[in-house]
Amino acid sequence: MPAHVLTLTVLLAALASAAVAEEAAIPSAGDADIRAILVDVLRQQGVPALGAAVLRGHAAPLIAVAGWRKRGDRTPVTVEDRWHLGSCTKAMTATLAARLVVRGALSWQTSVAQSFPELGAAMAGGWGSTTIDALLMHRSGAPANLPWAGLADRRAAVRQATATAPIAPGTYAYSNAGYVLAGAMIERAGSGTWESLLAKEVWQPLGMVGGFGGMGTPGLVDQPWGHQADGRPAGNGPQADNPEVMGPAGRVHLSLADWSRFIADQVAGERGEPALLPTEAYHHLHQPWPLAAGAGTSEPRYACGWIVVERPWAHGRALTHEGTNTMHVAVAWLAPAIDLAILVVCNQGGTDAACDAVASRLVDRYAH
Repeated sequence: MPAHVLTLTVLLAALASAAVAEEAAIPSAGDADIRAILVDVLRQQGVPALGAAVLRGHAAPLIAVAGWRKRGDRTPVTVEDRWHLGSCTKAMTATLAARLVVRGALSWQTSVAQSFPELGAAMAGGWGSTTIDALLMHRSGAPANLPWAGLADRRAAVRQATATAPIAPGTYAYSNAGYVLAGAMIERAGSGTWESLLAKEVWQPLGMVGGFGGMGTPGLVDQPWGHQADGRPAGNGPQADNPEVMGPAGRVHLSLADWSRFIADQVAGERGEPALLPTEAYHHLHQPWPLAAGAGTSEPRYACGWIVVERPWAHGRALTHEGTNTMHVAVAWLAPAIDLAILVVCNQGGTDAACDAVASRLVDRYAH
């Protein structure tokens, strides 16, 4: 064999071996097609780990993960690991409210003042007409946030928020505080904590097991760690999260399988199939606040825990939401018309681009 041919053959073999080694360097598990997408995006974006689930009809969800629980540690993520959902929790808070509405313990038109009559004169004007529906659709005029660290509980959050009048009620303004107020109203109507009611009224009937706050045992690498946007590990365990009072706005963590159970119920309910709630309840949850005459098209069409958009690949309406506590990112896309949902998670803050890249490729793979 000529020397130059031999050299080329050796070079090609070395390149092939390097490619195999590079592929093997990123651990992955679960569905092979989704794994390939996750590994590719993870290599491009440099995040610690990614996970995804694809729900199609009544089939078991396709789930895969890739990467590591903690940067600098070689413990791989698993398909059973739990992921922080951030504001994707909001759809669960709204669904819990719907459970109480169906039961008659609450009405979509129940106002903050009606739920907390004992606050009386301490409550500024305007809250008597601010409904839980408006809170869940970010139309209440509640502030975006409150001084969370100084609040003992959600009733204290109600007192803090309602000490001043709502700001431009009826106008869209994303508000974590509004969801905390809604959670407090749920607690009052359901005679329990938001956490216990969510587990009893939503998770248990759907066969879900979840938790709140950061995941895992502090100091151990037994679940995915959160990471700052610059990639630095940010700690783990229940306290590695926003304050507990913020629960209804975004402190749930779930495995991809358990999150899929909740999402499958949302899709089934919207399609009129048997689900946790009556069909009309899902239609309410997924119907955005009516736009005022002359409202700009840039204003989000926000329903109860969902942003409603039109997408050709979804054959019409799609429901979406992103969640982050600055250390994790979660993204959901639901397309009820084609009975499809796509979920993506990452254990690093500021990784919208990575999650969106995965979601886009999964849409290309499964929506067509």
